[in-house]
Amino acid sequence: MPRDGKFKRKLIELEEKYKYKKETVVQIKNNFVNCFDKITNFQWHQHSTLDLAIIEFKGQSQNLYSSYATFVNDPDKVKQGRSLCRLGYPFPEFNNFKHNTITDDIEWTTEGNLISPKFPIDGMISRFGVNNGLLSTIELSTPGLRGQSGGPLFDSDALVYGMQFMTSHLHLGFDIRDKEVISDGKRTRVSNYPFLHVGHCIHVDRIKEFLRQHSIKFYE
Repeated sequence: MPRDGKFKRKLIELEEKYKYKKETVVQIKNNFVNCFDKITNFQWHQHSTLDLAIIEFKGQSQNLYSSYATFVNDPDKVKQGRSLCRLGYPFPEFNNFKHNTITDDIEWTTEGNLISPKFPIDGMISRFGVNNGLLSTIELSTPGLRGQSGGPLFDSDALVYGMQFMTSHLHLGFDIRDKEVISDGKRTRVSNYPFLHVGHCIHVDRIKEFLRQHSIKFYE
C-alpha cells in the first residue's frame, strides 16, 4: 500500500478483514538446541494414527549430545499403579531472539538467555488407551504441562516408558454452586466445578514399533 494519507485507514481495514490482532500468531520459528554442530536437511516420518513422528537429521559432522534414550524392554513393567516422571520445558525463559524490522523476520541471536530450565512432574499410571486393538497410550494421574509434550515418560532408572502428547480434563462431579463461605472474615458466595487433569503418553511399544518400521536403531 502506498504510504500516503490513506495508509493508516487502509491498514486498519486489512487487519479487520483478516481478523489480525496484536495477539495473533503470524510466525513460529523452531530451533534444535544442543543437538548437532549444523543441520543441512532433515527427513520426517509421521505416524498414520498416533500423535507421533520421527525426525532424521542430516548433514551434521559432530553430535553435541552426550547420551541417548534407553527404552524399557519389559512390557510387564508398564502397569497401573506405577509412578513415573515426565520432563519438559513448561516455563520457558529463553530470550535469544529478535525481530528484524528490515526483513520482517524472527532471528536467533547469541545474546540473552539461551536455555530454559527442565521441569519434572510425577504421576501414577491410571489407565491405558487402545488403538487398532493394541495398547497405544498411557494415562497418568497428573497433567502433562504445556511445554512438556514430546518429552519422555521415565522411571527412576531413566528407562523411557513413553512420550507425553496430550492432557485431558475429567469432570469430577463435586460441583459447588452458590455456596456461602467466609474468606478474610467476610461472607461471600462461590461456585466451583472441579476437574481432574490427566496426562497421556504414547506407549513405549508403539514408539519402538514405529522405529522398527523405519529401520531406525534404538536402545533397550
